[in-house]
Amino acid sequence: MSDCLLEAQNLSKHYVVKQSAWKRPQTILALRCASFALYPEQTLAIVGESGSGKTTLAKILVKMEPPSGGALRFHGQSILNGDHKERYALSSKIRLIFQNPYSSLNPRWRVFETLSEPLLLHQKHLSKSKRQTLIEEWLKKVELPVELARRYPHMLSGGQRQRIAIARALILHPEVVVADEPLSALDVSVQDQILKLLHTLKKELHVSYIFISHDLAVVRSIADFVCVMYFGKIVEEGDVYSIFTNSKHPYTKALLESTPRFAMGKRMERAPIKGELPSPFAPPLGCPFHTRCPYATQICRVIEPELRKVEGSMTACHHAEWV
Repeated sequence: MSDCLLEAQNLSKHYVVKQSAWKRPQTILALRCASFALYPEQTLAIVGESGSGKTTLAKILVKMEPPSGGALRFHGQSILNGDHKERYALSSKIRLIFQNPYSSLNPRWRVFETLSEPLLLHQKHLSKSKRQTLIEEWLKKVELPVELARRYPHMLSGGQRQRIAIARALILHPEVVVADEPLSALDVSVQDQILKLLHTLKKELHVSYIFISHDLAVVRSIADFVCVMYFGKIVEEGDVYSIFTNSKHPYTKALLESTPRFAMGKRMERAPIKGELPSPFAPPLGCPFHTRCPYATQICRVIEPELRKVEGSMTACHHAEWV
């Protein structure tokens, strides 16, 4: 495989929260020591429950928020401390597809203006007629009629809006696209169409995806590599086959067991994960999952495990060999 495209090393993010005038501000660790490597034309999936730190990681990757610590490199060069010109250039190389197409599009702009914005910022040499041609080409790429360029977002369906958001992210031919739960606000029938579209565009444009989702069925169909997050930390990572057929962390196993399945034409619910995420104001000692883990022992309550190689994946669990 070719050289690494985007590399994160020990990224962390904390927030200082003031609960009231009578209490001292408290520090919340939203992201802790997240490390991964993304390669050209690869899809890296970040999975986990709500509150696990997935969206915080996405915001750091697209420079919406600065990290509190760690390193982030693009083609081997650090992108955390660049000047305005470097950040401006980077914004055309790493793009974001937002979760909710209903709120990510400007309601006062027609589709033409929405798709024109990145071109006006990064390809100022294009004339209006060339922009028009390019926008029409992209509407066809995302399987929409060119007549939609004259419409406002409220005149479109949810699936059409998300296709516009995808076109806006990809129109500059970026190298990396961060997709933050891009299917969660859509109907199930539309989700499958959008998923196929993303897969087609990946092959056509040779782009790499960081796909953030809680839907493991979707992740299994699109990802090459998977990072499982819990309480702000990556607890297991590996190729998609290893994660789905031979996962080693109890949390990953619980996520897989809680995924609905179908049998004889009927939707069957599996047992959900018991308990809730720990409070960020009172993080537990030791392994953060031990309060919900059926295999927890005394060492889990005292010492936090680090990622280590266990068969086909990297797992942060003291008892991964026999879980």
